[in-house]
Amino acid sequence: MNKISQLSISKQTVVISSIITIIAFLTSTFCFFLGWFDIPLGILFGGFISTIPYVLFAYKEDTMSPNRNIKYTIVVIVIMTLLHILALVISCVLTYVVYIKLFNLFATFGGIFIGLASNIIANILDGRRKHG
Repeated sequence: MNKISQLSISKQTVVISSIITIIAFLTSTFCFFLGWFDIPLGILFGGFISTIPYVLFAYKEDTMSPNRNIKYTIVVIVIMTLLHILALVISCVLTYVVYIKLFNLFATFGGIFIGLASNIIANILDGRRKHG
């Protein structure tokens, strides 16, 4: 945990989000035995989609000036919003229009919150590290 706390916030978010996504996928694999393949795959799909913007932040955050960093942040936030909408539309279309149960809509929605919750956790841990 000490090595994770030395990383930047976006890199911490990527690590925490990946861990939570894998744990959520593994705990929901019992659904495979019940015939609900779409729930664990929806969690995995939503978790993967919610991690992509933080990977983009982690890739560029050390090399950019503060002035360009604001513009890049706005672009990544727009991309993040579009990716979340696209993931929900894909899972909705596959489930309710094409009738292919590949990604559960509600599991994808929950998987999207994994990245957002991981960002909150990383910010809380970073705030405690700086002030405590």
